[in-house]
Amino acid sequence: AGARYDQFRTFPDGMAGFINALVHSLPDQTCRLSSPVQSISRTDDTSLSWQVQTTSGNEQFDQVVLATPAKIAAKLVQPHAPIAAEKLSGIESASTAIVVLGVRQQDITRPVTTFGFVVPRNERRRILAGSFASTKFAGRAPEDHVLVRVFIGGALQSELLENDDESLIQIAREELADLIGLQGEPKIAKVIRWNDAMPQYHVGHLERVRQIEEAIAQLPGVSLVSSALHGVGIAPVIKAAKKTAQRVIGTGA
Repeated sequence: AGARYDQFRTFPDGMAGFINALVHSLPDQTCRLSSPVQSISRTDDTSLSWQVQTTSGNEQFDQVVLATPAKIAAKLVQPHAPIAAEKLSGIESASTAIVVLGVRQQDITRPVTTFGFVVPRNERRRILAGSFASTKFAGRAPEDHVLVRVFIGGALQSELLENDDESLIQIAREELADLIGLQGEPKIAKVIRWNDAMPQYHVGHLERVRQIEEAIAQLPGVSLVSSALHGVGIAPVIKAAKKTAQRVIGTGA
């Protein structure tokens, strides 16, 4: 039980290093950037291939894997699988803001010996959690500094996200002042907003997923991989993506 801290892993350049490695492993011209998909449609009544219409033109593919947020996937499949579209549209998502602070070690008057913390709702604080990234991962800050990430908003405090970035930074600093004795001016202060990025698994979610997957299965050549279905973490999404890739290339069930 409990967190398995020895399993934390990252890349020297952050998660972008993972994406860049995937891109570099693919043939040239495989990735098309800045080409939003507007629709997918069958090429004709007898063909199993699909035409993908993007802002930069139309292309034909034997297989389409939708790896988008639920509401975007819903729009794309609506003409072909209305039940799946309805169920996907009903999956709610929450937003959050991450306040990143780079602070001097000496400005933390109550030294931190943990990787992070989650704030119980009954404490009525304005932050959801905190993560000491430079303690969790090597190379994230100079030895005499600490890199802190503070999470604000979520499904239960969404109104806080109406604040501008400076106000969110101030909230984070005030809460950390109370929790870990943070004082002084941060060397780095930045806000990263993730809008509608966290799917919410409400009661009945498993039945909803079953209906979505049954409907998508009726569309030969179309697959769906989404954090809105079986887990929001990196591991479950990679597991689902690997299974889908194996099916697409015919090496798996």
